[in-house]
Amino acid sequence: MTRWLLLVQVVLAAVLLAACDVGQSCNAAEPRCALDVALETSAWQPGTYEFELHADGAESRCTVELPLADGAWPTCSDGGEYFSWPPSFDEAATGAPRWVSFHTTPRRAAVVIRRDGAEIARQSFEPRYAVTEPNGEGCGICENADATMSF
Repeated sequence: MTRWLLLVQVVLAAVLLAACDVGQSCNAAEPRCALDVALETSAWQPGTYEFELHADGAESRCTVELPLADGAWPTCSDGGEYFSWPPSFDEAATGAPRWVSFHTTPRRAAVVIRRDGAEIARQSFEPRYAVTEPNGEGCGICENADATMSF
């Protein structure tokens, strides 16, 4: 009788374990889903730059003085909730930004750049997003798109 009970317990445990997806492991990291706009220009000159970013009705303005001083960081009107300044700058040249990132996946976006109050660039985007599963299959999807702004 004891062997029979032990066999039933082993079979029951195997069935319960099979019902759980023990092999599924999702990365706990928050996926970065965004629209990144590369800024291609030779127009960076010393001055005060304002970046006006629009995404599906949300707006942010980021201001920075170039060349970028040590420890300086742009100030943004939304505190970085919707948009972020790029994590890397062209250190060898003017300290100018290489891209701006939208922390959202807007269907329509626009970037306006001003130097010392004068508009030097304006471009609208209707991004095409690639859908990925950055934390593994079955762990949630993410949409990412890249665009280029040349001026």
